[in-house]
Amino acid sequence: MRVIVIGAGIAGAAAARGLRAQGHEVVVVESADGVGGRTRTVEVDGFRVDTGAIFVMGQYDRTLEFLRESGHATAMGRWPARTAVLADDGRLHRVRFDRPWTLLGLPQLRLGDRLRMAARIGRLVLTRGPGPFTLEELAVGDDGTTLSDWGRRTLGDRGYEYVLRPLMGPLTGADPDVISAGFARALMHQVTRTQLTVPAGGMGAIADWLLQDAGAEVRLSAPARSLAATDAGIVVGLDDETLEADGVVVATDVRTTTELLRPVLDPDLTVELERVTPIRTFHVLLGYHRDPWADVPYDLVVRAGSGRHHDYGVLRNARRAPGSAPPGGETVSVYLDTAQLAGRDPLEAARTAVADTFGPARADVERVFELEAGLIAPTPGHYRRMLALRDAMPDRIRLAGDFLTHSGIEGALRSGDRAAADLDALAAATSSASGVAAAPTTV
Repeated sequence: MRVIVIGAGIAGAAAARGLRAQGHEVVVVESADGVGGRTRTVEVDGFRVDTGAIFVMGQYDRTLEFLRESGHATAMGRWPARTAVLADDGRLHRVRFDRPWTLLGLPQLRLGDRLRMAARIGRLVLTRGPGPFTLEELAVGDDGTTLSDWGRRTLGDRGYEYVLRPLMGPLTGADPDVISAGFARALMHQVTRTQLTVPAGGMGAIADWLLQDAGAEVRLSAPARSLAATDAGIVVGLDDETLEADGVVVATDVRTTTELLRPVLDPDLTVELERVTPIRTFHVLLGYHRDPWADVPYDLVVRAGSGRHHDYGVLRNARRAPGSAPPGGETVSVYLDTAQLAGRDPLEAARTAVADTFGPARADVERVFELEAGLIAPTPGHYRRMLALRDAMPDRIRLAGDFLTHSGIEGALRSGDRAAADLDALAAATSSASGVAAAPTTV
């Protein structure tokens, strides 16, 4: 089978690897000039920047399995995630993001709050719940409850404001009042496995490794402009040529996916894609040739307390990703809640956030990375709808991508694996029905 994979992020790279492992011919087309999608690492005036994802979590079983299988596990460095919570008392309280239970020591929590949370979280840890990274299991826990409603009911108001929101804000980038509790609730069953690692060279290495392992043809700066289904297969239109294949994996952001698939999908399925709410995101990078805060012991600052905040986190990168700045230098990433900017310039907002958390300093390099659909807001029912949509796709067309599960690298990689397995099964069934022996597969 010949397959075109649209998108060279984690989901597309995983799909290409899975298909190639089963002996299929694969061409990957990518609109950008490099691979990685939202896990891409880029060079900016001597600084190396992870534009999107910033770590691999200990719960990422499939991702870690791939790293072991491919021999890249030794290239992963542990990040202790020294964190401070900027609470509504104006002070910074030191915790560990990779040890969520340290948040229970925040002075805003009363003894009763701590006891209640210890009991509730302990109960979740000791019971097996739906997993946080596959659609099938996320759909089981998608009961219509929002994250804020579930968090307040389970942990209490202060537990929600000072523990759950500081943890889930950086992971989801979405308004807890409108998103489903499914992912957070499932993740809490695995909260003791929150150790964090980062690849040497930056997060973009993961997509590189997947594609190297696949050995597939990759075409960069080659955006897919159209997709059509014919009796013979699939036709993908690029700027200056068309590609024909037996199947396609669409592994792009939700807006691009919707526009590509609109001509070939039943209108009811298109409506389900259009119901997914993209979030416009800003990641602002500030680079310093000399680290202004060499004596500051924490890397990440998150906000806690009542009300919405204009950023989801302020992160110093040098300890998280060694080599991301020149020797003696530092970079700071600010992740902004665009709904709270209210027309404010994101660069100005980022400068203010850095000054509030680490202290004022003039940056040598400033860069704003903007994504119109970098994240999504998975409203209650999202996981059930995406599961039904994925399973209702035409046989030769498979979906992959983080927007399906909203669960980062692991969710994206698993969705690519699933898309590859579905097309491989279709190829085997087609060969069997036609009386032609299927090509030998490799493991």
